[in-house]
Amino acid sequence: SCCTSTTASGRSFPEVFEKYSNPKALTAVLESGILYVVEGKTSEGEAIVIYRPDKHTAHINIFDVFACGQIAIDQLLESEEVQICGIITIDDFQHFDPDSIKHVTLTEHGKVTKLLQDATPIRRKPVHVLNESGKFDVIYALMKPFMKRKFS
Repeated sequence: SCCTSTTASGRSFPEVFEKYSNPKALTAVLESGILYVVEGKTSEGEAIVIYRPDKHTAHINIFDVFACGQIAIDQLLESEEVQICGIITIDDFQHFDPDSIKHVTLTEHGKVTKLLQDATPIRRKPVHVLNESGKFDVIYALMKPFMKRKFS
């Protein structure tokens, strides 16, 4: 891992970081296309990360997706340009299946929010949410109490 906060997160969120430590266990997630980094950068030098769940990825454990996301961010941080310019995230919820996260507890929503905000020293630029629906509004409402002001 690239930083101390990731290590601390690993101790408090083993559902994600046990897989993070064993990327071969994430092959199905990586091959699914649910999460990927766009080749190249924006004109301002930001990397672009896309999250696009669909019917064919509903069976994938959401914590495995976060483990893949953490691996991707750590790899992006190897670029000095990304360290300076940050990342833009695009989340497309057109085919999102809420059943894929129905097992996630409120405590786990808090852990996920902390992971997204604090686990790595990356500049998080805008998060663009496409095809937002009431399903996304429920997820946001669960995470918002745990968000720092600049993220909410």
